[in-house]
Amino acid sequence: VDPKDLERENVGLNAYFGFWEGAAQRNNPFPHETRFTSWLKEKHSEGEEPLVRLAQAVDPLFKKYAEPQWRAQMELARRIPKYVIPGTSSTTFTINRTYTREDGVIMDVQTSPHTDKGDYKGGLGVMLCQFRGADVTGFHLCVPRYRVAFRFRSTDLLLCNVHELHGNTNFVASGPFERLSCIFYLRPKIVVQTTGATGECEVPLE
Repeated sequence: VDPKDLERENVGLNAYFGFWEGAAQRNNPFPHETRFTSWLKEKHSEGEEPLVRLAQAVDPLFKKYAEPQWRAQMELARRIPKYVIPGTSSTTFTINRTYTREDGVIMDVQTSPHTDKGDYKGGLGVMLCQFRGADVTGFHLCVPRYRVAFRFRSTDLLLCNVHELHGNTNFVASGPFERLSCIFYLRPKIVVQTTGATGECEVPLE
């Protein structure tokens, strides 16, 4: 698949909730809250509480259906309690939004084939999504190596090795709609920056 054939014309929105590792070139060399997290606390009365509750509801299902990966990730999470979403094994989750603007133009998050970077390779991508509005056909999550596509819809939970090439198929909507997806994970560089951990705890530096 040529990624150029699957690029979307109008890019939608994404945001990161939780924590991110430091980057010296951005004058913030230490782990810190994401901008979106800080903005939520400042601008909304409920703050981060609803998203924390969401993460806490998802994490037990991660443990139930993929306990070895959950335990490996939780071992790292316990080393950095300050930078973990409370009561979970995750430091961060990504929120993607695809939606129809008032003028009818669909704003779509980039979904060409890709592999995720920066998350713990010993864990899994823990994903859920929600559709609102008109019916949408297509928008399946594909993992080409295994020749499989998931019909990923509201209330579904998908545990996936996001270091495999994956992407979403094209879609057709019968009218205005919105799709939100969330991907929960742990960023191992936070462990390295906070504890000075090395390969002995199998924390990839990539």
